[in-house]
Amino acid sequence: MKNLKLLFDFIRPFVSKSRLIVLLAQWVVIPVLVGLTSAELVAQGVTPTSIAIGMSSPQTGSESSVGVDYLLGARLAFDDANKDGGVFGRQVKLTVIDDAGKADTTAANTKKLIADGSFALFGFYGGNNTLAALPAINEARIPLVGVFTGNQSLRDPPNRYVFHARTGYYAEIAHVAKRLTAMAADRVAVVHFDDRGGKDSGERTAVEFRNLGVKVPAVIAIERGSTKVDAAAATLAKADVQWVVMILTNKTAAALIQKTRELGGLYQFMSLSFTNAAALIKDLGNKSTGLAFSQVVPFPMAGAGSKLVAEFRELAGTRVPINYVSMEGFVTAKLMLEGLRRAGKDPTREKFIAGLESGRAIEFDNYSLRFTPQERAGGQFVELTVVDRRGQLVR
Repeated sequence: MKNLKLLFDFIRPFVSKSRLIVLLAQWVVIPVLVGLTSAELVAQGVTPTSIAIGMSSPQTGSESSVGVDYLLGARLAFDDANKDGGVFGRQVKLTVIDDAGKADTTAANTKKLIADGSFALFGFYGGNNTLAALPAINEARIPLVGVFTGNQSLRDPPNRYVFHARTGYYAEIAHVAKRLTAMAADRVAVVHFDDRGGKDSGERTAVEFRNLGVKVPAVIAIERGSTKVDAAAATLAKADVQWVVMILTNKTAAALIQKTRELGGLYQFMSLSFTNAAALIKDLGNKSTGLAFSQVVPFPMAGAGSKLVAEFRELAGTRVPINYVSMEGFVTAKLMLEGLRRAGKDPTREKFIAGLESGRAIEFDNYSLRFTPQERAGGQFVELTVVDRRGQLVR
């Protein structure tokens, strides 16, 4: 500092005051700011000992069965990583704010998580909720890893900051349509929520079946999250169909199945992965036999023959429910951890994004993901399961 003062005392008589300020900025202020790597990292949620991740999730409300189980599965992966020293010596600190499944609350939570210094966001729930959060995400240029929805509006066009671990609904629907058609289904009804994402998925489902020559005599919309299903059940009970494909949450699906059967509609019901299968089976009890589900993560039950599943089950023990939702939370958390590792010892959000979108495959035994700058839908896994007479899901 003494030498710097002597330098400025020397040049002061030869330059104007304004020019001196410019020189001060060029020689001192700008280099100092550029060198403040640690300060920049702290501002983005990184300290020498921790890295902050933010999550908005329905921990209460009608859709909490998904939010709670997903979080429990995710914490298994984060806690296990932290026990082993974290990522490059930093503990992963996950902050969760309840949004009760409400989109406007998710938007507000996102702003708070960003303002409070999250490095990245994780495990949001629902298409409408995430769409409401996108303006804040885009403005902050903060990555979001994992959204519990296959909503196509979040995938087309791809958003630079959103990385999807789960398969999109369009791919899932195509798989379901081909499988049911192969099982001689030729008359199918579709039931979806009456909102932007629900309408899109419902219409796409009808199109996929019709393109395969299957009749779709009924496409029915229900208010999101509602259990007032009498009108929808009455329509289904009169419909000439074999299968009913549902894109609903478990409470709505349970009410619809029960009411339709009361009215004599003894059809087979198929639900897309957005439904918490374990919760729906519990709600229906012994009436769940024969219910089918499409799944977008590997079979988490015993005997799956997978190292990934074995790791999940060992960590879950008896503390965490073993189901597809908790399994998805676990797998998505492992994706987040891989992104943090690829960001390196001095992580920034841009390094994190670059690491994930490099095109290098991310392999978790029998479950793989791959992202590029043009592709953010990394997962393509789909399989069907059915509830047996014991109330257990089998492949």
